[in-house]
Amino acid sequence: MRRTSACLILVLAFASSVLSQELSTEVYPSEDELHEALVTGSLDSLQYTLLLDILTHGIDSTNRFLIDEIPNLSHFLPNWRDLITGLEREQETPFRKPPSRHREWKANLRYRYAQQVRENGRARDGTAGVLRLTEHWRASFSLRRNYGGHEHFTGRSIHYRDNSGVLRELELGNFSTRLGLGTVFGHRGRVLDPVPDLSTESFLFPDHGGFNGFHVKIEDHGSNVDLLASVSRNSEHRLLATGVMLAFDGLPLRPGVIVGVTRLTSRVSHQTVHDLKYGLTLRHEYTRGYAAAELCDQAGDHSSTSALVVEGRHHFESAQLRFAGWAYSDQFLDLTAGSKAAGIRRKLTLDEVDFEYSAKRPGQEGGLIKSIVLLTSDIELVNSFLYAGINRDTADYDLLCALVRRFRPGLSIRVDYLARTRKRVRTTGLSSDTERRIRL
Repeated sequence: MRRTSACLILVLAFASSVLSQELSTEVYPSEDELHEALVTGSLDSLQYTLLLDILTHGIDSTNRFLIDEIPNLSHFLPNWRDLITGLEREQETPFRKPPSRHREWKANLRYRYAQQVRENGRARDGTAGVLRLTEHWRASFSLRRNYGGHEHFTGRSIHYRDNSGVLRELELGNFSTRLGLGTVFGHRGRVLDPVPDLSTESFLFPDHGGFNGFHVKIEDHGSNVDLLASVSRNSEHRLLATGVMLAFDGLPLRPGVIVGVTRLTSRVSHQTVHDLKYGLTLRHEYTRGYAAAELCDQAGDHSSTSALVVEGRHHFESAQLRFAGWAYSDQFLDLTAGSKAAGIRRKLTLDEVDFEYSAKRPGQEGGLIKSIVLLTSDIELVNSFLYAGINRDTADYDLLCALVRRFRPGLSIRVDYLARTRKRVRTTGLSSDTERRIRL
């Protein structure tokens, strides 16, 4: 096993020109740190909005794929063999939905208030409630008032779940889901601007980064069916999406088929953009890991072979290797997808409906590779490399290496090295900026 470990160390530490999202050592333990990162420029407004949405509603076993949106974290199928680093656990914990400590309680109401520390500092607050109707049914809602004084709904839903029945899950209202690897449907974040006030329109179409409608999950005799429909709108546009996924368990190679139909309509001109996506997903699980792939074809008004996403994980005796790769065509319509991609965003316009939006998937190619090696029972070596690019002039290169020494539970020393290179086209020409950071 020592030979295997040494090989992984050399390959990933010195020859990491191999192919997720973003490598980072930052930790955001609360909404205050997220807002500070926005003010200092560590996060842009879109990243901030998406992370705040996840922080508000939380991550549990039903939506673990949201981990893909947290810097330095990537979602892979959970397994008891998983090696989780201390930094990953620290970065993920604030976004996790806290376990219920009072299961006998039928209702839970939370209120948060924050005010800027200065004279006449602005304040923000948030309210969230959960009502457990029965063993399988619950209802929830959430509201937020930002520093600008705008108060609006950020979610409301009714949720049914039964792990032993044919009808496994039913969600009405706001929900987050991912079908397959997410090239057709996933948690994309908001496409349309939210309603800025507390009104009936805000209740019907909350400021939520997922879907707004219904989702049904059925499992019976090795067949899994997911059905969903969603509608969102603002004063100028309406986005309607419907989809279905059929998957089969119990086979060495688990296949699945996904079909999604999306319509973006201008409420001013009444023109519509139609998007039809077909997805084929395959997954193979074996004793030491798994590998999965998804191919998406796009028809409708912007037809193309639009996306390919792969991911997997392999366990060695005292090491783990994770990998992911993605490629999207220039014509990919990024309206409902939630598959892996780095945070290289650009403004795109759909002239048919006079709609401008920010998207990170169209034209992007990239990948991630990460290793965790246990040198001894108390020392681990972690190496990650990320590449993502849209063309020769726009690309991200991230390298993160860390050595961790654990002394006892809660006490460890970590030394990490982070290098980031950003190639961009500026008004002054092509630029290539590199940032290097060593942290103890």
